[in-house]
This record gives sequence, structure tokens and C-alpha cells, in this order.
Amino acid sequence: MNDDPGSPPLRALEGDAQLERIGLDLPLGTAWTFRYQGRNILIDYILRARGAAGAYVPGSARTHHEHTGRPGSDHAALSARFDLPR
Repeated sequence: MNDDPGSPPLRALEGDAQLERIGLDLPLGTAWTFRYQGRNILIDYILRARGAAGAYVPGSARTHHEHTGRPGSDHAALSARFDLPR
């Protein structure tokens, strides 16, 4: 999904409490996935169904700026760890 935080589509996805946005705990200086007109902006998200197996590991969300602009995507990757049941 490529949209600004607080946009109507993102609010609609999060609004019924069925999905949670992962990575709200990203440090402010690293919380961006795309560079547009000289600004770093966060427009990519990980959304997790609240009833899904496994739990987000707090503090594990990362943006990977080292690959931005390489072949494949002009966005930084966003990753997170999850503890899954055994």
C-alpha cells in the first residue's frame, strides 16, 4: 500500500479494529520508506489481522534504506519479526 499515514484508505483498513499496523514503534528518524521531492515519507505498511496466529515482537520493525533505489523497487523495505506458535 502506498499512502500517507492517516489517509482515508489506511484509516478504513484500521478503523474496524480487524487490522493492526505494525511498526508504529519505529524511531522517527528511520520511519520512512520512500523519498519524494527531497522528503522522506512513510507510505508502505505491514498490516496484521488481529486474530492471526503469532504476535508482533515489539521493537523489531525496521526499514532497510540500504537497498533503496536498486533494481526492483524505489522503496525501502519494511520488515518485522513475529513470534509464531509451535
